[in-house]
Amino acid sequence: EQVHVPPGQITFITGEIIDDHHALIALIQNLLPVSRPYYLLIDEITYIKDWDKGIKLLADAGSFDHMVVILTGSDKVILEDSLKRFPGRRRYRSGGR
Repeated sequence: EQVHVPPGQITFITGEIIDDHHALIALIQNLLPVSRPYYLLIDEITYIKDWDKGIKLLADAGSFDHMVVILTGSDKVILEDSLKRFPGRRRYRSGGR
């Protein structure tokens, strides 16, 4: 079944222009919707220093309760290593094993 998501409920961010997890947290907090379903895509997350700390802090605080967060990156080793710190969270892999 195909679901239509209004463009206003999707945000794309590139990690190539975010310095560290502090900047990531500030940016996401400014984007957070009140309570509607929302989709956040962060591409090249591995460019952001300590990105996993920022994402985990926001997730543990409930900031993503009404969101689908999609994180992508080209450095598979860093991505896989960091994802080990997210027990109990769903994750999907694309391309590779």
